[in-house]
Order: sequence, then structure tokens, then C-alpha cells
Amino acid sequence: MVDEDEKRPPGGKETFCGVLDFEAPKDTAYVPRRALEELGINEGDLVIMNTVNLTPGTFIQLQPCSASWFKISELERNSLLEFELRKVQHLSTGATFRVSYCGKEYVFQVLETQPENVISIIDVDIQYEVVMPELEEEMQEVTEIIEIGETQPDLELKKDEYLHRELTIDDPKT
Repeated sequence: MVDEDEKRPPGGKETFCGVLDFEAPKDTAYVPRRALEELGINEGDLVIMNTVNLTPGTFIQLQPCSASWFKISELERNSLLEFELRKVQHLSTGATFRVSYCGKEYVFQVLETQPENVISIIDVDIQYEVVMPELEEEMQEVTEIIEIGETQPDLELKKDEYLHRELTIDDPKT
């Protein structure tokens, strides 16, 4: 622990995590892998730690990184989120967390927390809203003619990437 007056170094990053137990050797803390990733540090790196009391949360707004989250039924989505949020001690605006379901991992961005930017969610009734992810790029309107049965060998799509095409069928009688 350091003095409350000690400032974070310029350009330093900040994250929060709760105490699970007090079994670590002196001057050592075991932190979740998520915290290491958020801070961009490795095991054994020196960090400055402070204790803080967080305000109980009342509201969070979440955004899944993939629209495939909405393919799950609403009842299942709500149950999954509520179950996973019980495992979390705090949330902060801008943070991410993961939900696993049927072998797939869904990543959520925390867009908003109330009443503060960092809140405790231990033993609170919290309201939440899940919003659709924004498209990374605006869809462009492209018109091309594709013959039925024609393949497109140069077309490559990545996982969770979709190609939208408008299908127009000409009336053969005209």
C-alpha cells in the first residue's frame, strides 16, 4: 500500500479489483488476469495499489461487441447477464467483461455506470440496459449483377462478418 497522497504516474493506467482473500505473501498481491490485461502489465511487474471505497451502483449500460448476442433468447440473455454480474464486484465506465455461453465468449463494453464512473455492484439491485453494437463502418450501397450459380473466388469473409446483398428477380415475361 502507498500513501493516499501519492499520485498516479503520468500516463499510468488504473483499474479496480476486490479482495478475495488475504493469503498472499508480504508485498504481493494476486490480481485477476483481466486486471493485468487492462493495465498492460505482466506477472511480477511493480504496481502502485490503493484501497478505495466504491459507491453502490444503481444503473449500468452495456454493449456487446457482437450483435450475435441478440440471437440468444431474451430470457436466456437476461439470466446469463444476471448470473455473470453476481460474480463481479465492481464495474467502471469503459471497462469490459466476458460472458461464456454454449462454447462462445461474448465481450461486453461498459458504456455507462451510475451514480459514479466506478461503482460497487455487491449486494445491490442494479438496473441495466443492453444496447446494440454500432456498425464499424457505414454500409455502402453497391449494385452488381451476379449470375445464378456464379462463384466469387476472391471473396473472403472473416468470422462474424456478413455480406449483405439485395436480390432483384427480373420478370422473365418482360
